[in-house]
Amino acid sequence: MRVSVLLCGDRMPEIVPDDWERCTALSQVELDLQVVPGLCRKPRSIVQTAKRPERLVVGVCPGEHSVGAIQAQARRLGLDALGVELVDVSDAAGDPARSSLLVAASVARACAFGGSTPAHAKITLPRAVSRRSLFSFSEHAYAAVPDVDQGTCAAGVGCHACVDTCPQGALTWSRGVVTHDASSCEPCGLCVTACPTSSLRNPAVTPLQLRAQMSALLDSGVGPPEERGIVWRCSRATRPETDPGWCPVDVPCTGMLRPDWLLAPLLLGAGAVAIRPCGDSGCPLGNDARVERTLAFCRDFLAEVGLPPELVRSRTDSAPGGALDLAPVENIFEAGSASAVLLSLAETTAAPATVRVDHPASPVGLVHIGTASCTACTMCAQSCPTGALAFETAGEDLTVSFDASLCSACAQCLPRCPEFAGGAIRLERVSDVAVMQSGRRILFREEVSRCVRCGEVIAPKRLLARFSGMLGPEGDRVMQTVSSYCVDCRGLTTPTPAD
Repeated sequence: MRVSVLLCGDRMPEIVPDDWERCTALSQVELDLQVVPGLCRKPRSIVQTAKRPERLVVGVCPGEHSVGAIQAQARRLGLDALGVELVDVSDAAGDPARSSLLVAASVARACAFGGSTPAHAKITLPRAVSRRSLFSFSEHAYAAVPDVDQGTCAAGVGCHACVDTCPQGALTWSRGVVTHDASSCEPCGLCVTACPTSSLRNPAVTPLQLRAQMSALLDSGVGPPEERGIVWRCSRATRPETDPGWCPVDVPCTGMLRPDWLLAPLLLGAGAVAIRPCGDSGCPLGNDARVERTLAFCRDFLAEVGLPPELVRSRTDSAPGGALDLAPVENIFEAGSASAVLLSLAETTAAPATVRVDHPASPVGLVHIGTASCTACTMCAQSCPTGALAFETAGEDLTVSFDASLCSACAQCLPRCPEFAGGAIRLERVSDVAVMQSGRRILFREEVSRCVRCGEVIAPKRLLARFSGMLGPEGDRVMQTVSSYCVDCRGLTTPTPAD
């Protein structure tokens, strides 16, 4: 893959050839790297300088560049505007070795870009206008917004976790379909990490891109040799990340970070993880409390498994420390990876089965069935988007089972239960290592009624009893037929003399 890396020479530190060679080796691409004086002031030089690239990485000076102008040049090169990676050269703090590290990571993230569709692009106005741009025409910029993959979306079984999470009301659920209104979307990413089936995708912040960028940032063969930490940074943040050893990874909003995302860099070799919110004035989308809850859970979990809570922090004013020896996790940022991340961390303790953290920000949960009120209607299992809840009919029994390692604590099963008010189902937001390790277990068992004609299952006997109680004595004759014949055989029955 051919990648053009164009760095504005106005603030770029002196180049060290060896560092760029390591950058090229790390990315394993055909890399064309050039320092272009005045690039931020004259973005048209991108077309003049880039050599038929498949990906584009641009090093910019903060406050001096126009995102829209750079994207326009990328389109003229035949590139996807949402796939352009911008590197803030001020993050390099004048250090050539650090700049090579940040560039290498941006190249890796650019190479992992999987493309976008028109539904992913939203026209935006600049957040700030520079003095220079007041006297020039500013081309509009595109922001990457998520779109729904209807093929994998679980809205058809009643899931609307993304709708419940969206703070702007850009997502709606109707008749088993979730739709996204890009014009109302202020891309924060909350819906992306709330979706239990990975059906919402922001093409600029995919699991593959995040892993590629972090792996490059933590590679010991590139950049400065000190121990490194990952700092999750809001894309709206204005302060450069120059603290030694800390490497920035930008996301639309730090409020989107699930606890397993916040902890994941530790499994990739980071000495510590930090989270950088928007700024001193707080998150404009109101996600500060969400970030604090996520931090609190991660620190509680680390303490429970015997690791220093300081491995996750909100400041980068101290060195990150050395990497831990932890078991790797495949597809680490995909939906459903939370239990694998937590279990990998729990293996550091001598007694992992005793680890249990009850917290409202837990990324996994435990479902409990109230046997006194459950009718075994299986609506909870039918509406579970991850398959954590499941039902099976074998012989004369119907069983409802639960696998905690698959539960995302999305709570979509609760409103679908007809007997929820009576305590038939309950979700506990707790990360219990023993339960996650135990696999699938049966929560409820009930005998079923079978058709006297063909032997097919009619319904659980407890459910039929519930219907009978609702109909009262007047429904006895109806229930006699319903409880004896399946739907297909009811039209074939011969009336008895009593009828």
